[in-house]
Amino acid sequence: MNAAPMQDITAPAREEALVPAPPRTGRSQPRRLAIITLGFSTALGLGLAGGLNMHRLVDLNQTATWLQQTGSTLQSGFEAARHEIGSKIASFTSRPVSVAQASKRRPQRCRAMATL
Repeated sequence: MNAAPMQDITAPAREEALVPAPPRTGRSQPRRLAIITLGFSTALGLGLAGGLNMHRLVDLNQTATWLQQTGSTLQSGFEAARHEIGSKIASFTSRPVSVAQASKRRPQRCRAMATL
């Protein structure tokens, strides 16, 4: 079987690797500027239209009430979680259990698992 001839790969000279890219020519620069300007003006127009009509979409009194209710619900949830975590930590530190006692205890199974 004849092996395919391999070509030697050489690294380019240092001067060749640092050649700057040729300058761009053509109409791409003005077109790009026009597209960017159109995008910014569209975003500004949509933001202005949305801002002017915001009072029709949102009732500020209702929003304030909803935010207060949500805040109190979150606060009570955090308080309950903090209390639960504190009681778990307290239960770990209040009853010292030796390794021998812990190994003697068997985990409780439910009746369905015991019959299997």
